[in-house]
Amino acid sequence: MRKFIIHAGLHKTGTTAIQMFCIENREALLDLGYLYPKSGTNKGGNHGGLIKSIVDETRRERFDDAKADFLAEIKSHPDATVVISAEYLEAYLARRARRRQILNFFLKLTNQIQIVVYIRPAPAQLNSSFVQVVKAFRSHLSFQDFVEARADHIGGKYLQLMQVADPPQVEATFLPYNDEVRRCGIVSHFLKTIGLSSGQIATLPPERRVNESIGPIAVAVANELLSQHVASGSPPSDRQRAELRKTLAALIAKEAPEPPFQGMHAEFIQKIAASSSRDQEKFARSIWGRKWSEVFAGDDAKKYNAFHLATADMKTAEQYHRMKDALGAAAEAVMANERLARPLALREARKGKSARSLGPEGAILPRRDRAAKAVGRRRQASRERE
Repeated sequence: MRKFIIHAGLHKTGTTAIQMFCIENREALLDLGYLYPKSGTNKGGNHGGLIKSIVDETRRERFDDAKADFLAEIKSHPDATVVISAEYLEAYLARRARRRQILNFFLKLTNQIQIVVYIRPAPAQLNSSFVQVVKAFRSHLSFQDFVEARADHIGGKYLQLMQVADPPQVEATFLPYNDEVRRCGIVSHFLKTIGLSSGQIATLPPERRVNESIGPIAVAVANELLSQHVASGSPPSDRQRAELRKTLAALIAKEAPEPPFQGMHAEFIQKIAASSSRDQEKFARSIWGRKWSEVFAGDDAKKYNAFHLATADMKTAEQYHRMKDALGAAAEAVMANERLARPLALREARKGKSARSLGPEGAILPRRDRAAKAVGRRRQASRERE
């Protein structure tokens, strides 16, 4: 019977690169015996729509028939190994009822399932997540507030994930997303993990880098700009965010290269470790037979480099002001563009989006609002303890 390989993230472990490579090279992979289904994917190759269809949580009409389309698609390629990738599975596999629902669906189709999960230390994962939302102009929170809103949740799924191999037909493969994997290239590492030989991989196009990090000056400039617009009651719409992101990328390209942003310092790392060290240590010893610190040696050693104008040298300060002024000028034109502000709000309204999820000018801000509220609750609890 054919094999199903289910790649379940985790978030910020090169998942987007894997998905884009597989969807762009699906014909070449099929020639090598691997089917990467189109059914239930977005344009980036994420099978989140398929997974939501399986658990009956689809919110977009295009995914209503994803499950039926998937069954028809795999039937037309009966001998191919099926590869599915969706970081949404991270949350579902950690919940027993959802995990059983998803695995039971696939176990009706095969008795050979391999679940592949890349594990990344929480500090690096949080740092990467912060950069992603900042450069997309989707969060105006400071790095500290962002970390405090998420620190208790990001590392707490290790022991639940170990249970994905509960049915005897399910093989769970947990891999450290560490410096060794990044040097190899996440796509090449994944392809080797699912069974492709070095010779087969050499016949495929090289992987392209996606979701590149940005430097500390760019982070500061983008974060400050969004904070100003949120404070003034005029957060950007999705289309305006996209334009601002393009502008930021163009400005970065004109400047000298910056090292990737590193907002984690010792205090943050120790705080995160205090809430997750026991579970992650048990996970590492059970899965890899080694200490967590040995598996991820060097990952916490990235040098803190967040930008602070008060301590910046003259050259760095000049670059900051140059980028800030240029981005601010571009933002004025973007925010004044009614075409960028209005059509998205109308389109979202047609989709039946709740009015509560729409901010001014049609901006959709639920994640940021939830994060801000979480920070507020933490601070209130801290004051009460004092």
